[in-house]
Amino acid sequence: MSIPSVTALVPAPCAADSPDSDWGPWLRARLDPAWRSTEWRPDCWLFTGSVHEPRSSVSLCRTSVCDTVVSPAGIFCPFCREQQKRSPQPADEFARTFVPERDRVPFGGVPEQCGFSRGGQRCVRPRHCRQLCVTHYTQWKAHTSRKLSGRWEDTTTPYTDTPACPAPACPLPGLYGRGL
Repeated sequence: MSIPSVTALVPAPCAADSPDSDWGPWLRARLDPAWRSTEWRPDCWLFTGSVHEPRSSVSLCRTSVCDTVVSPAGIFCPFCREQQKRSPQPADEFARTFVPERDRVPFGGVPEQCGFSRGGQRCVRPRHCRQLCVTHYTQWKAHTSRKLSGRWEDTTTPYTDTPACPAPACPLPGLYGRGL
């Protein structure tokens, strides 16, 4: 199985002067630009571990056909760990034979669009839970938990913009209006 490093999946450009502090120029002058080039992106101060780099502390999930990156080495990813707890198989046999089937969007994939629409306009934000984006799901949950009168759909509108992820090198859409 050939797994690309995380940085190979992150082609987005970054601002060269991301850290706007006094130590930025000092640190930049002391960094070797060739240092761990498959993991370090000096243009945006981003370090991501690579499963192909022996000096890195990340590896693939212990399950032989799972491509989830984990740290430390030799552990199950959260999904496989939950499945292994339910399995009667010993951990080594489970790691060798289990084939994970997920319904989540893989890293770098594009999530489906929010299912909320009103007046012929559909929300363009990425789906999060219950076929809704994070904001619409939060509104629905607040409306139903407070047992407010009327339909929650009548109090909101579809979003026509998708916020960018605030992490400079992340190519994925933001899920929230603020924060990561």
